[in-house]
Amino acid sequence: MPIETCYHQLEGVPGQPGLIRYYCASTVEEGTIMWAKEKLLAVDPVQCCLSYEIVDNNVGFKSNVATLKVLPMNGDGSMIEWGFICDPVEGWSLQDLKL
Repeated sequence: MPIETCYHQLEGVPGQPGLIRYYCASTVEEGTIMWAKEKLLAVDPVQCCLSYEIVDNNVGFKSNVATLKVLPMNGDGSMIEWGFICDPVEGWSLQDLKL
């Protein structure tokens, strides 16, 4: 599913906690546009990680908080670790939740 739109700033300061962005909009089956607004919760340049929360969406999340962290690998390179905790909208099944 290609991302057709990505606005980085609706309010707040880029790169600072509190930033709210309209993250993605993609047209899926039958012309439905899926979208989400995200709020940056924390940025830690020393630990190479950030956390964000979905504050509004039509994807099916009741709540979603995620953390991205860059981890060094043995030798050259690094790995990105993405973890999240989420709940679908009440009445939806896990299959209804689209990631």
